Amino acid sequence: MLLIRAQQEARLNEGARVNFLDRVERHVVSKDPKRAGKLDAPELRQFVERNWEAARCFGLTSEPALCLFLEVVCAFGEDFTITQDWAAPLLQSPGYEQMKLAELRAHLAESRAQGGNGQNGHGSGRP
Repeated sequence: MLLIRAQQEARLNEGARVNFLDRVERHVVSKDPKRAGKLDAPELRQFVERNWEAARCFGLTSEPALCLFLEVVCAFGEDFTITQDWAAPLLQSPGYEQMKLAELRAHLAESRAQGGNGQNGHGSGRP
């Protein structure tokens, strides 16, 4: 029988967490290298962790959900839930994660199609 002590389990969990954050950071950099490139490694990690917590508060818990949420943050700014009329009602709704992701994708695609950075004159645009 294999016995995993609490300290070993914590190390395993931390390793998985770090790997997860590394993958998400690579995604952010690949999707928006111009904005993400302005951040050094510690700032990028803080940006991802800060917005991971925000995404979780809105019921977005999967890796694809966090990646898309971060794309939206890069496009509209970290304050997008305040500056974009559609954001707070969508994210605070009791809907399923997949429904919220579909709506976020639609808003992101619309912003990109308009050739804008998604801000419509609002938000810092900086991750």
